Amino acid sequence: MTLLDVYKPSDDSLLLLNSLPPHRRSALEVGTASGFIIKNYKGVEGGLYIGCDLICAGADIVCDGDELPFRSNAFDLIFFNPPYLPSIRGAPVDIAVDGGTGGVEVASKFLLDAVRCLKRGGEIYVLLSSLSNVSEFRRIAEEIGLKTCIVNKKELFMESLFVIKLYRG
Repeated sequence: MTLLDVYKPSDDSLLLLNSLPPHRRSALEVGTASGFIIKNYKGVEGGLYIGCDLICAGADIVCDGDELPFRSNAFDLIFFNPPYLPSIRGAPVDIAVDGGTGGVEVASKFLLDAVRCLKRGGEIYVLLSSLSNVSEFRRIAEEIGLKTCIVNKKELFMESLFVIKLYRG
């Protein structure tokens, strides 16, 4: 059994991958799981492309997404398909899907350190669900000096998935 058998790419992974701008010289995927997205990202030959994850699965580096072990201004592109579903009161936490009370707490914590690692002119891409508090995530991003725009969307049966681009204004 391979990692892709355990962590099969789904609608969210494919939507994020297809939303990323190509040809960046350096990219970091936070929460890489199987490594599917970072391994299929279309960068430039000889570029730096790193996946990090707390569990290691398909990661190049094991680390927590809100304590990134990289120097400041290191990456042109940073992306994250975080756990994005709101917590269900009384249910056990599933770190693969539970994004916190509003579904955006995990993604919001990641942003604080991701901004430090982002080069001038760089971009951050985050995937979120309509079931989570997307407006709260955008408010938090704007508070730390990031502009936001939705660059892609996919309608599913019970929810919509959004890819949000964040950049310094």
